[in-house]
Amino acid sequence: MEPRTDRGLAAVDRRIIHLRLPPACVYALAGQGWRRSIRIKLSDAIRLGARKRPQGTGIYFPLLADGTIASCALGAAIEGAVPDIDPCMPATDAFRMIGRLFGHVLRLEYRDPTMPEAVPDLFPVESTIYHMNDDAGWSREQIADWLTSLGI
Repeated sequence: MEPRTDRGLAAVDRRIIHLRLPPACVYALAGQGWRRSIRIKLSDAIRLGARKRPQGTGIYFPLLADGTIASCALGAAIEGAVPDIDPCMPATDAFRMIGRLFGHVLRLEYRDPTMPEAVPDLFPVESTIYHMNDDAGWSREQIADWLTSLGI
């Protein structure tokens, strides 16, 4: 099944990110080890970031009861793509960052594998990842495997 995008473009050529940060973003993130160009698949970024901290839900980098900072699947993607990132950043900054890193992929629409077969609707990848992580109880590795099966 060919994914739909905002502009009706096929996702085949956009699966690997080549991010060029605007100067303002480079300035704001210069102290955190950002490079001007990042090239990684979303599934690989989630796998890399998942190795750094336990899984959490609700926000990108939730604080667990024992004081440990966790990460959801998209928080793990941020850390996988930008290894030296500060997980204590405000959620609004994390939201902007995930959009800049993977926005073109997160807007693609696919069928949510956690939904019953009778629900044929397509959902954006981003909302499906939120649902899998927070509601369906999927591990970040399972989410990355699903994205790999889509070629993302």
